Amino acid sequence: MTVFHIVCRSLAQALLMNDPIRNVIESDFRARAFDYMRRGEKIPLPLLLKVGLHGAFVEPLKFLMRFMPGPVGLQARIWQARLTMRKFGKNSLIDFGAIIEGPGNISVSDYVWIDRYVELNALAGEIEIGRRVHIAPRVIIAGFGGVYIGDYVGIGANAHILSHSEVVDGGNRMSGPMIPEEMKGMKTAPVRLEKDCVIGTGAVVLPGITIGEGAVVAPNSLVIKNVNPGTIVLGVPARAVSRRAPVTVADI
Repeated sequence: MTVFHIVCRSLAQALLMNDPIRNVIESDFRARAFDYMRRGEKIPLPLLLKVGLHGAFVEPLKFLMRFMPGPVGLQARIWQARLTMRKFGKNSLIDFGAIIEGPGNISVSDYVWIDRYVELNALAGEIEIGRRVHIAPRVIIAGFGGVYIGDYVGIGANAHILSHSEVVDGGNRMSGPMIPEEMKGMKTAPVRLEKDCVIGTGAVVLPGITIGEGAVVAPNSLVIKNVNPGTIVLGVPARAVSRRAPVTVADI
């Protein structure tokens, strides 16, 4: 995947968002250029030059940091996170290929592992991650409505945590980033994953959902309503099927 494709993909995902994206368009020159393009309008020359220079000099460096292998790359990403994130705790890791947009709106506590090819998008809103959390490969977290992850949470590979997503809304469209925001139906609301909960591989958590303390979402489930503490849910849509015993080991 080229630098150009990664940038376009990140912006396309961001522009799926409705109300919060207006602030992004105003504050991010890349988003403004994209908005001109998708509306069929000419991009102003100064803005076009700024995007071109950023793509030529900044994006290759970000690409190198993102995909640098081995211990050197791991340490480089840690240094970058400490410089750019709101908070980045001790002994936390960012693995190979992770895509992090809006790092200034992201807080990471101690002993967190952000695994390979995870995507954290907080160009608007925020993402807060508690202690000793593992976010497995290819997870996507959209933080535009706010995503709050408690301590000891596990998120399985390919799960989607969405605080901002398209919804059925009258006659509005739901067809993605190439449609201007005023034509789309969207929902924005905080998502909370409380202490010791587990989100299974491939599960999807929609905007406005709280997963209670110690709850378990089975793989490939679709969560459309709150999950009570200690409850195990499964299915599309997810329904309660069992209970999980409370965690009894000490916090570390």
